[in-house]
Amino acid sequence: MKRIAVLLLLVTQWVFGQSEPTEKPNRFMFKLSPQHLLRNSLKFGGEFFSESKRSSLVIFLQAVSNNSERDPYPIFPYSGGGLELNYRKYIAPIQSITSRKGRQYTQGIYFSFFLQGGIYK
Repeated sequence: MKRIAVLLLLVTQWVFGQSEPTEKPNRFMFKLSPQHLLRNSLKFGGEFFSESKRSSLVIFLQAVSNNSERDPYPIFPYSGGGLELNYRKYIAPIQSITSRKGRQYTQGIYFSFFLQGGIYK
């Protein structure tokens, strides 16, 4: 779990260190799933947009580390890794929006097809 926490810290520092304010959303967006940390796992990836930003390809990697010999964890007693591939088609194209308070966020509506697999023990 310590390795996952250190890796998460390094990845977030690298992403924030390279972020630049732009008017339009970039063609790449880093994604992290914080709810997976509750299951002793790390799920992160990226979304690669097409030129028109009407579709994208998302790749997620997942690592699960549960040393059941030292610390039994009865809910998710496994270790391993996985990969997830998504193809997203945007119904409402992704765009940057500024709220009334001046904060920027990215919004879009999509449907997705995905494949997911992993190796766990």
